Amino acid sequence: MDERQKLLTKDARSSWFDVRTKLCIFVMIHGCALEIQSVTETQYVYSYLKKHHTNKNTTYESTSNNLTEQNCPGNMTGENDDYIQSLASDWTWYIQLVTYGICLPVLVIAGPMSDIKGAKIVLMYNLMITILSYAARAYAIYEDLNLYWYVGFSAVEGISGCHYVYHLTCSAVLTNSTKPNKERPFVLAVYDAMMGIGMSISQIGVGYVIKFSGYTYPYLVSIGCLCLVLILIILTLEDNTNKKTVDVLSLPKNLCVLFSNKNALVSNNIKYLCVYYTIYLFHLLPLSANSTIRLLFILGPPFCWSSVHIGWFSAALATGELVIGTVILKGLLSCVKGYAIAMLGYTSTLASFVLYGFCSADWMIHGDDYIQGLASDWTWYMQLVIYSIGLLVMSVLGPLSDKVGRKPVLMYTVSLFAITFALRTYALYAKLNLYWYLLFCVVEGLAGCHYTYDVICLSILNTCTNQDESKPFNIALFDTMMVIGICASDIATGYLIKLTGYTYPFLTGTALLVLILILIIITLKENSKLPIKKNPVNISSSFIDVCSLCRKTNILMNSTRQLFLMHILVYFTNEFPYLANGGIRTLYELGAPLCWTSVKVGWYTAAAYFCEFVIGILILKSFLLCMKDHTIAFLGFTSSVTCYIVFGFSSTDWMIYLATAIGVIRILPIPIIKSILSRMVHSDKQGALFANIYLLEAVCRLGGSTLFNNIYHHTRPIFKGMVFFVMALFPLCAGILLMCVTCRNTESDKIEIKVKDPTVQNQKENCDCDENLEKSQKEDTLVIAKN
Repeated sequence: MDERQKLLTKDARSSWFDVRTKLCIFVMIHGCALEIQSVTETQYVYSYLKKHHTNKNTTYESTSNNLTEQNCPGNMTGENDDYIQSLASDWTWYIQLVTYGICLPVLVIAGPMSDIKGAKIVLMYNLMITILSYAARAYAIYEDLNLYWYVGFSAVEGISGCHYVYHLTCSAVLTNSTKPNKERPFVLAVYDAMMGIGMSISQIGVGYVIKFSGYTYPYLVSIGCLCLVLILIILTLEDNTNKKTVDVLSLPKNLCVLFSNKNALVSNNIKYLCVYYTIYLFHLLPLSANSTIRLLFILGPPFCWSSVHIGWFSAALATGELVIGTVILKGLLSCVKGYAIAMLGYTSTLASFVLYGFCSADWMIHGDDYIQGLASDWTWYMQLVIYSIGLLVMSVLGPLSDKVGRKPVLMYTVSLFAITFALRTYALYAKLNLYWYLLFCVVEGLAGCHYTYDVICLSILNTCTNQDESKPFNIALFDTMMVIGICASDIATGYLIKLTGYTYPFLTGTALLVLILILIIITLKENSKLPIKKNPVNISSSFIDVCSLCRKTNILMNSTRQLFLMHILVYFTNEFPYLANGGIRTLYELGAPLCWTSVKVGWYTAAAYFCEFVIGILILKSFLLCMKDHTIAFLGFTSSVTCYIVFGFSSTDWMIYLATAIGVIRILPIPIIKSILSRMVHSDKQGALFANIYLLEAVCRLGGSTLFNNIYHHTRPIFKGMVFFVMALFPLCAGILLMCVTCRNTESDKIEIKVKDPTVQNQKENCDCDENLEKSQKEDTLVIAKN
């Protein structure tokens, strides 16, 4: 039996340590080694040119056996650094041109070779040549040789086929050991995720290695990792026994057979193959060059990031893309088609590049604007960590509460909230770096944010409420009671911060959460109407339950899926600026020209919430007696648009108060649309419904904070209130959408009565006329008799 048969056709489920498991472990170590080399190479070239460059003339005087990290000098002008960055960009291009230019013909041979001779030989060849290349480059760095030597040693890596040969060989093995259904994309995504884990580890470690030991030791670490992978492949994968001779010159023909022979394709359609290759090319083209340019971009002014900073950032980026992205892919595969997932990915890539391009405006920020910009960025980082993880957790816990009960889910989320508040209290008390505070925010994300608590509570409320007319008021009353607590905390927090600092407010929050947890355990009883399943629950099915409301019409009561989705869109559009408004408003009030204190911000925030949620609910109660739901929502949208516009022009205290008074009813659309949506869904799916609603809120908070914080950051020097004008557009669009939905729904509600036999109708009408005539004659006779 040859090696190819053993690797490709062996039962993948025969043991836990199968071929797929081995390859995933190997790629984690391999990805760690390659990422160390990649990060070190760009930083080494930049540091080398900065060291040997004087007055825009490159000199190559050797002064040290090992370069170490160099931060941006204080006297370096922007023009000088721009020149060095252009040189570094050119040299990295030369290196990649040599490496990948030689790599292309090797790839043409290595791909078909792995199909004929087996995977093990190709993997061993690739790793051994790569190790030689890394060793030669480590020697060049140690001896501080000219960069031309480094470029020459890079050609050796091209002979190995670069990392592409390794990945194509492993991908071929994984593809042949999986079924061609949804299992295959998930296994390939797990392979990429394991590679991403290795990259994350290397990104963090390489920063410290460069900082303390220079640029030689990272290459030595990479060589050690590759040697370990090579030894594992030799020892653990079956040896190749195929003695068939191969004509190397005939291998390029095997590569081109996909485009010339229809029989080699499952679908027998070469056009589709060419189209997909083109799509993949356009998608991969900018991604391949992004990392190097991004590194050069953040190494120079105005960022001047250190290698440690770059390492942590790159590790977080790799974890987000490849690990969290894999979890999202698993959920999407259960309910979304492959084309839709690809479109979401392309949209994410486009938005990422566009937002990254705006980072070039940071050098314009200075003084108070600079501090406010940093504060805006850090609040965005925290919300990004909390709500990106919370989205996934909440999508599971919402539908899960329909199956296992509300009380266990409430206990879980409140417990984790108490833990994360305790951790952040310690971070403030010990005066730890903000990175630790950011890390502790992850625990809140695992709790599902505060949205999970609201999902469960509103699910209980709607299950216990029988009358549809009382649902909007009950939802608004729930929000009002919550805001009464917020008002009290806003006032008290201002004084606590002023008198004791920032530790005691978090300590108080921890104590209150512990109290809530005890009360839930003691007093809350599970709803007897809820059909709790005692069988084991499949967690992954919760993703399907969340999306089922948008796909299945039998879950909806007396409504269409299109009407449901339109109301969801209206809710999303209105909530997008509202949930991101609080943090930006606070920064707006703290900065010039208002310069409010924490006590004044607390009193104002409490008064604003009181007006919106207490006075607003009294207004809602009166409106519900004489107005339709949609009319109330229109009034709320109008109030919201006007409030944002006035707030954008505010430069004095009285204008802030006027904007708050105008926006007193801007929260009315929230309970109205929630109640409309809850009427459309059966009572046993309320948890899934509110999971959808609060998933949207989490997306709104995450996307809104990302969009509006960046807008506020970059438009503040131009016009301070510009961000509020952008916010005003969203409730305006929501009102227009709701108007379209209302008009269309009104037209569909008109009932046309069709009579099959018109003669019957005429007879009835004639009978009615005769009876009326007889009555009128009798009445006339009586009148005449009286006269």
